[in-house]
Amino acid sequence: MVGIVILNFNSFGLTRDCAESIFANTVKYPDYHIYIVDNNSKDGSGKELEDFYRDDNRVTVLFSEKDCGNSEGWNVGARVAVEEKADYVLFLDSDTVLLNDALSVMLDAFGKDEKIRICGPALYDANGNYIQYAGRLYDGVTRLYPMKVIGPLLSFFTRKKRRIYYDTTKDFIYQGLFSGCCMCIESGFLIEHGFLDENVVFYHEEDILGYQLKQSDAVSCICADAQVRHLCGASTVKKGAIGATVFRRFYSWSGALYVLRKYAKTSWLHRKFIELEYRFFWTVLSVLHKEYRIKRKQFKTEIKKANQKERDR
Repeated sequence: MVGIVILNFNSFGLTRDCAESIFANTVKYPDYHIYIVDNNSKDGSGKELEDFYRDDNRVTVLFSEKDCGNSEGWNVGARVAVEEKADYVLFLDSDTVLLNDALSVMLDAFGKDEKIRICGPALYDANGNYIQYAGRLYDGVTRLYPMKVIGPLLSFFTRKKRRIYYDTTKDFIYQGLFSGCCMCIESGFLIEHGFLDENVVFYHEEDILGYQLKQSDAVSCICADAQVRHLCGASTVKKGAIGATVFRRFYSWSGALYVLRKYAKTSWLHRKFIELEYRFFWTVLSVLHKEYRIKRKQFKTEIKKANQKERDR
């Protein structure tokens, strides 16, 4: 059995469309169950989804008492799926839509190499552009999420260094990461690593999984024939341009420091340099935009908490 976990937060239409695309396209492997996890939506969409699928035994709607982000929210559904004997768990953002029998293609890929523990699809945006990527783990030259603040040349170099170019018409098997909006993971791998790491709220789930693949001497596979459309952030935040950028940077930057410390195991000096860089630019941006000022104290608190945890180890 495959457990399919979809996170919902104030997005009834997106979540419904995601689930309906699974019903419409999944043919070869009908033994699946959908777990919709409502992340404490404020617009009543969780209750709407519960009512909409009340008579459909293929769907269970679960409720979280708080908006706990991606990893913790996904774990709510994943743990139930594993308890109900799911062999694989497919994690989906609510702004994804299956364009073909992508689930079956990914499940078939696990049989091609016993080291494959995670599979992902070919991803396309709303305009049909290919947007899936393959990324390297931290290698000591490029940091986790290179910022465009040291100059276009360095930014271009680090992106080139981090990204792996591959033939998108063929399955690509490697030890690394890809987009976290659609990931099919062996249940055994989740159990082995204590499910998804809940210390990151948004972003960097795929980075952590990449390191865990390395720890397990395992690989991932991007399945060329599995097609999924991703609306790129429609489910995450509904704010103005500045508000969305602040949201993204807050969780991306704080999460990056955690991954660099816990998984990449970079030196204290290296992390301190990146931390100071983040602090400096957040301070500058706070002068220019009130949205950054509002989050500044919380950002500093998150960094202090992370540093305290490191000292306590």
